[in-house]
Amino acid sequence: MSTLSGKLFLRPSSSTRHNTRTKDGIIACGIIEAPAGTYRSEHMYPMMLGHVRGGVALFLDLIGEHAPPQLDEASSQHNATSLLYAPIWRGSHGGTAGDAFLRRTLVPASRSDRETFILVSAMQTPTFGALNLPAEQLLRLQCTSGLPVLEPTGTAIPPGHTPSGVLKLCLWGDDRDPVGLQGDLPLDILSAIDEHYRLLYVLGAAPETVRQHAREKEIDSIVNISRDDPTFDAAMRYYLARNRHHSLTMPLNRVMQGRQEAAMKEAVALAVQTEYPESTRPAAAQMRC
Repeated sequence: MSTLSGKLFLRPSSSTRHNTRTKDGIIACGIIEAPAGTYRSEHMYPMMLGHVRGGVALFLDLIGEHAPPQLDEASSQHNATSLLYAPIWRGSHGGTAGDAFLRRTLVPASRSDRETFILVSAMQTPTFGALNLPAEQLLRLQCTSGLPVLEPTGTAIPPGHTPSGVLKLCLWGDDRDPVGLQGDLPLDILSAIDEHYRLLYVLGAAPETVRQHAREKEIDSIVNISRDDPTFDAAMRYYLARNRHHSLTMPLNRVMQGRQEAAMKEAVALAVQTEYPESTRPAAAQMRC
């Protein structure tokens, strides 16, 4: 019986030519679910799409598991979009195949003995059209004859979204209450960013303490500790004062996303009023109010 479930979408990418053959590129991205302990976060697995009775099945090969090459000191800071530009992808010698990168998420799994992962994949195929699967549409991994078969859901991916942007949409997990991610960096990095903001805006820690924390957690380039933006600082103080339990690691459903957006708009409006007298308020800031 298949152990994989979840949802993803396919996006055609640039074609490549090898000897006399041209292959279409395919990007796959989504959130999958598997028994706990089957796959490792921040690792890569050979991935293949193959025609079976009932449709096109997805295979992740445990035997070929490998850690991605160390890119640089900030390799763990790649999100789903920037990963696709990193030099970690191997070509395919046949069929529709490539590598898949997995990253642990906190999207609720269907059972307590299962866990969820972001899946990002770069594959090659002789012809994308031969898969008979729609591009830019949410596909569900459905168990058919013991295999995880991709089935169209009829839900189109809104145009103009990067893979990271799609992961933030409320498409993932249980269809009765789908959620979107707040961030698609590793969970420990997201937790470190949360702690940085608490130190800076809630606890009022000394600047050197904040800087040291950012360096130790290797998030200084993400939070931009040299930034000088009093409006942003004021908005974050207002927002976190009213939302002490904010956590970037936790997925949000539509209701929670709406409340967060409203709370942030209110915080920005308060920050603008505080930082700028009305006569000197920037036009963009007045519009946000």
